[in-house]
Amino acid sequence: MDPKEGERIMEVITSYERIGMEKGMEKGMEKGMEKGIEKGMEKGIEKGIEKVAKRMLEKGKQVDEIAELTGLSVVDVDRLKEELDKDQ
Repeated sequence: MDPKEGERIMEVITSYERIGMEKGMEKGMEKGMEKGIEKGMEKGIEKGIEKVAKRMLEKGKQVDEIAELTGLSVVDVDRLKEELDKDQ
């Protein structure tokens, strides 16, 4: 094989490696974005449930009833109640 042919082969290999890396990075970024969006949505739903639970506490609902209706644990509802008490 002459040196020019060897150089050309190396250029092609390098080009394919670069393309592979770019595609891999692109795919990784897409996955990361999807996970980030999913996590953000979950966090938003959590915050919304906590906000409703706080309103229920303000209306005088019982901790165990709020836990049952929202799916939060009694411990979490108690924590929210403590937060409300501190704010008042």
